Amino acid sequence: MNIPDFVLSIISKIEDAGFEAYAVGGCVRDSLMGKVPTDWDLTTSALPEEIQRIFEVETVIPTGIKHGTVTVIIEHNPVEITTFRIDGKYTDNRHPSNVTFSTDICQDLARRDFTINAMAYNPKIGLIDPFGGQDDLRRGIIRTVGNPAQRFSEDALRIMRAIRFSATLGFELEDDTSAALFCCRDLLADISAERITTELNKTLLANNPWPILTKHLPILEKRLFGNEFDAKTILFENISFIPPVLSQRLAVFIYNIAGENLIVSQNFFARLRYDTKTRYRVMTILENLNTELPPDRILIRKHLKRFGADCLSDIMSVKSALGHSVANSKTILDQVISSNDCCSLKQLDITGGDLKEKFDLSGREIGSVLDMLLDAVIEEKCENKKDTLLAYLENK
Repeated sequence: MNIPDFVLSIISKIEDAGFEAYAVGGCVRDSLMGKVPTDWDLTTSALPEEIQRIFEVETVIPTGIKHGTVTVIIEHNPVEITTFRIDGKYTDNRHPSNVTFSTDICQDLARRDFTINAMAYNPKIGLIDPFGGQDDLRRGIIRTVGNPAQRFSEDALRIMRAIRFSATLGFELEDDTSAALFCCRDLLADISAERITTELNKTLLANNPWPILTKHLPILEKRLFGNEFDAKTILFENISFIPPVLSQRLAVFIYNIAGENLIVSQNFFARLRYDTKTRYRVMTILENLNTELPPDRILIRKHLKRFGADCLSDIMSVKSALGHSVANSKTILDQVISSNDCCSLKQLDITGGDLKEKFDLSGREIGSVLDMLLDAVIEEKCENKKDTLLAYLENK
């Protein structure tokens, strides 16, 4: 494994102090897959206060000290370091009521969710893999550590994580793990909307999310949409027809389930705490899937004024994924954007100050006149030049 020098230095300092330290979890998994980890997490036999003492000259943040986690900032890189632990009883289907610190790395790995995340690595000792995670990586399998129903009952977010890992890694869910997802799906009611949203977004933005969504939609329906749908198979293959842009993929996902029922779509957002921008963008797409987008430059400009470039591109992409023919319109849109056609007030070669000075206009009058001039430019009734616009307005 290619471990960065700053991580190796942390491991060395902990070992020099008489403790064990290992890279653990996702960074080990990604390294074994030939990927470059974005984050490095360590697990250690040292207690949090001992880590604080070892790195007293560094910045140490007590990010989760109750559960044994501190973050050491070294060379501007944050590294989470967690003490080996055994989780106590889970009382809320999400968090252990207490943790017990341990000196056994295997006890720590035993509490983790999936075998591919339950591996640790130390440069001197090598790979610690008591649950066959490396073999599951080779086989492309998502499998829980121990009894899957128990794992999901402990922390129901693992249900969403199983689906997400299957989508992002392109792995199959092991049979017992898959069956337990269906049995435990009602536990998702105990998971916060923010957590559900984060995992769903990561799933939708995966390279090829449609197989896992097609097979495991019944697990998600009730939590996401609040009611049971008719038993039917929905093929989400059209999600792969569009790039990994959240607004577009989210719109296609919702449409595949709710169709043109905007109330169901609105209820989806009411149940999940998406930011206002994403919510507005996706609902705008869904509300305008029947909007005609003929390959006409003037009409495309009008739509560009109404929606903006990003949103109009979203609408076109989603319509295309749903089988509508918009290729010619998309070509014209690209031409309009590349040639910087005037389709917004900020592109007008005239300002409110010009109108106020020339015609003594103010307030709402200025806004109305600017909007009228923009329409004239879009419809090619007037050239977008200040003198021409002023002359056009005088004639009006």
